[in-house]
Amino acid sequence: MSSDLFLNHLLIGPPASGKTTFAKSLQQELGAAVILSTDRIREQLYGDAAIQGPWEEIEAELQRQIQQAVADGKAIIYDATNVKRAWRMGFLQQVSPLGLPWIAWELKTDLNTCKAWNQQRQRVVPERVIEDFYRYQQHLRPTLGEGFVGLASFNPTQDTNPAAVIQAQLKKCRRSGINHENRYAKTETHRYSRLLDFDRLMHLLALLSRYPGLGQLRDQDPATLEQLLKTSPAPVFVDAVAEIAAVLRAQQGPLYGDEAAIALDLQWLEAEGFLGSDVVAQDLRLPPLTQPDPPLFFHHYSDRAPFSRLVKTIRFILHNPLTQEEVYQEQRSFGLSPRRIDILASQLEQAGILYQTEQGMLRKDIEWVLHPYSIFPEPSLRKGYYLGTGILNRSQLEQIYQLVQKQADGLDDPLATETFRTLEARLQWARFNPATLYPVRSISRGSIVSTDLLSRESLATATAGSVVETDIRNAQKIRIGRIAGAAQFKQHDDLRQNEEEIWPLQIVFHNIAWYLAYEVASGPRQGLFCYERLDRLYRIQPVGKPRSQTEQKAALEAITTLQQHGYGLFLGDAVKPQQTFLLQTPAARLRSMDTLELRFTESLFAFISEGTQRFPLAQMKMSRPPGRKLAAASPELQKLYSLPKAPDPTHPYQLKVKLPAWSLQEITLKTWLLGLRDGVKVMAPHSLRDALRQDHLAAAALYGDD
Repeated sequence: MSSDLFLNHLLIGPPASGKTTFAKSLQQELGAAVILSTDRIREQLYGDAAIQGPWEEIEAELQRQIQQAVADGKAIIYDATNVKRAWRMGFLQQVSPLGLPWIAWELKTDLNTCKAWNQQRQRVVPERVIEDFYRYQQHLRPTLGEGFVGLASFNPTQDTNPAAVIQAQLKKCRRSGINHENRYAKTETHRYSRLLDFDRLMHLLALLSRYPGLGQLRDQDPATLEQLLKTSPAPVFVDAVAEIAAVLRAQQGPLYGDEAAIALDLQWLEAEGFLGSDVVAQDLRLPPLTQPDPPLFFHHYSDRAPFSRLVKTIRFILHNPLTQEEVYQEQRSFGLSPRRIDILASQLEQAGILYQTEQGMLRKDIEWVLHPYSIFPEPSLRKGYYLGTGILNRSQLEQIYQLVQKQADGLDDPLATETFRTLEARLQWARFNPATLYPVRSISRGSIVSTDLLSRESLATATAGSVVETDIRNAQKIRIGRIAGAAQFKQHDDLRQNEEEIWPLQIVFHNIAWYLAYEVASGPRQGLFCYERLDRLYRIQPVGKPRSQTEQKAALEAITTLQQHGYGLFLGDAVKPQQTFLLQTPAARLRSMDTLELRFTESLFAFISEGTQRFPLAQMKMSRPPGRKLAAASPELQKLYSLPKAPDPTHPYQLKVKLPAWSLQEITLKTWLLGLRDGVKVMAPHSLRDALRQDHLAAAALYGDD
C-alpha cells in the first residue's frame, strides 16, 4: 500500500453510479487517503448538498482541502462526476503546481442501473441530469493525454471483489506510465502535441463548420450568437477572435477560451486552406511545439504523422464534400455493394493522404475525433462525408451564386435579392471574389413590374412578400385586399370581392410577373383555386388558426394539378368544374377536355414544332415537322409528332391539344394566337374561332380609315 500512497485518484461517473461507495473501498485499500467530495463541501458550506452554490467558493474550499491533505501526507480521492474532459483537465491544471500524480478511475455503471440506484438515494437527481451526464461520459473518454499517469476502471455491477480489482488496476497503471513513455519516446512533436491545444483546434473546426460567419455573428446573426453564448443580449467584442473565444468558452468550457492561442489557430487554419482559400496540395506546415518542457502527456495525434493524416483528411472532405455519394450511387447501379468509407479511403489514397495499409487508421480517426468532436454530422443523417454546412465545393458555390444572382436580377425577385446579398457577403468573407466570375448565362427579361415603384404594402415587395411566405409555410389563412386601381379582366371573376379570406399556397413566377397561388377560404368563391398577380395584392391580417400541413399540401397538389393540365394560370371562375376535374381519373380527365385544333403554314410550323413544352406534353400531338428525321428520336418525340398532314393547301401542318374548358378563355392563349396572324387557322373549338374572328375584324375596323 505504501507504494501507492503518493498516487492520487480522480473518480469519473454520472450521479448514482456508485462513486461514493467505490471511494470508500479505494480508501480501505490505500490506507492513508482522504476522500474529497464536492457534495460534502456543499453540505459543509451551505448545509445541504443539493444547494449548488457559486462554483468559485466550492473550488476554493476544494483547493484548501487538497493542500491540507498534501501537508498531512495523505493520498487524495476526488469524488465528483468529472464526466467532461474540460472538467477533468481544468481540475488537473488547478492542482498542477503541487506536482501530484493522478489516476483516472472510470466507473462503467450502465444507465439503467444509475437510474435504479438514483431512486434509492436520499437526494434523488432528475433522470434527465443522469442521462446527460452519462452521455457526457461516453463523449470524450478519459485518456492519459489529459494529464493522468494511469487509467483504471471499475464496474460496480460486475466487479464483485473490489479489493482484487483495485489492486489489479493499480498494478496496470504503474505499468501504463512506463509503456506510455516508451511508446512516445520518438514522437515528432508539433504545436498540437498537447491534448489541450489539439482539443481546442478540433472544437474550433467543429464550430466554424457549423456556424458560417462565426466572429461576425453579433452584426450578422445576433440571435444565433445569443443562443451559443447562452446569454442575452450578446456583449460587444473588440474583434472576431474575441467573439470566437467567447463562444468556445460557453460551448466547451473556459479551458478552451485562450484568445492568443485561438488567434494562432485561425492563422494556421487559413494558411493551410481551411478558411475559404483555394485548395492547397502541399504538405502541411506544422509549427513547433511551444514550451516543450516536461511534463508532456501525449495523445493519439501527438506525433506529426497521424496528426497530418487527420487534418489532411478533414481538409480533403472540406473541399470535396459528399463526393463519395456520387461514386456510391454509380457503383450501386452496376450491382456492386460499396461502402462509403471504402470510397473515401480510395479517394484519400489517390490524393496522397492515406496509404493503402492505413484504412484501419481512417476508421480510428472517425471514431476518435471526427464523430466525438462533432466535426462530422450524425452518421444516420449522412450520405457521404462533409463538414457542418459545407455540402458544396468551391466551384458549385460559385455556380449557386450565379444562379441566385440571375433570379434576383433577371426575375426581379426581392427575396432572392436579399438571399443574394447575404450569399455575396459570405463569399467575400470566405475570400471568394464574385466580381471575377464570368456571367456565362443570363435572363434578359423577367418581371415587367419594378418593385422599387410599388407601394410598401404590395405583396411583391420584399417585406410584405416575406410575411406571406411565412403564412404559406405555416398554412395560415389570411385576409387580402386588392390595390385600388389594379387591373383586372372584366369577363372573369364576377363574384370576386375587393377583400377576401384565402389560404395562400405558393408564389409562382409566370412569363412576366410573380403570382400568388391561393384557395379562396370563404364567401361566394369558397373552395376556388386561383392565381393572381402578387403586385396587385396586399395583406390585411391573419384569420383564425393555421390548418394542418397535410391539408395545405393537398391544396397545393390540387392547384398544381389544375395548372399543369391547362395553359397559363387562369383556372376558371367556378368551383364545381375544378372539383369535378380533380376527382376524375386521368383517362376521364382527357375525355372531359376540349380539343384545341390548329393548322399552320409550313414556314410558321418550323418554329411552332420546336415548342414541345408549350402545352402539356401528354395532351398534345403535332404533324411531323418539315425535314425533321425521327428514326433515332425517343418514343415520346415520335408519339408527339404522330399526326398526319391535313388536306389543306396553305395550312397543312396540324397541332391538336386537349385542354380544360377554362384554358380556352386564357387571355395569353388568345394573345399568342392573334400574334401568329395568318400563319395559323383555328379549326376547333368554334367558340374560340369565332372570338378570334371578331378580334381580327375589330382590329381591321380600327385601322380601316387610315
